[in-house]
Amino acid sequence: MKTTFKALALVSLSLALTSVPAFARSIQVGLERTLDNVVINGKKAHNHYADVKLNFLQSTISVVVTHDPCPSPADPRMFRCLAMASVVETFEVPIQKRSTPCNSNVYAGVKDLRPVDGPRHEVKVSDHSNRICDDLQPGVLVVEAKSTLPFSPEKTTYLMY
Repeated sequence: MKTTFKALALVSLSLALTSVPAFARSIQVGLERTLDNVVINGKKAHNHYADVKLNFLQSTISVVVTHDPCPSPADPRMFRCLAMASVVETFEVPIQKRSTPCNSNVYAGVKDLRPVDGPRHEVKVSDHSNRICDDLQPGVLVVEAKSTLPFSPEKTTYLMY
């Protein structure tokens, strides 16, 4: 009885191991990160963070830049101030361009709503997690975003890493 069970278990295990190739990977449906370093118009923005989402199924890039006036305490059990975090800027653009220089995945998109009195948003997300070039990058995930309001020549630029 025990030998039959062992033989059956050994056959099942060998079939399971041989049917899955060693290089098989799961399908990547998206990427979500929170980035703590935010630079607005060339100046470091303190107490800001950005939530970045790449959705490959819907082919969209979402970036939400938030200002949190309460710095994080050293001890998580400590009381924080009562001010709520406020959203500074929200970007949602379709992924229009994909490139891979130096084995870094670069995703870019533009959404222009100026014809209907809306803003123009440009977003470029560079994923350097598999980078093979020797040059230094600010972070593993770098997001560059530009926002132009209608009837205004000024652009607001964001760099997040």
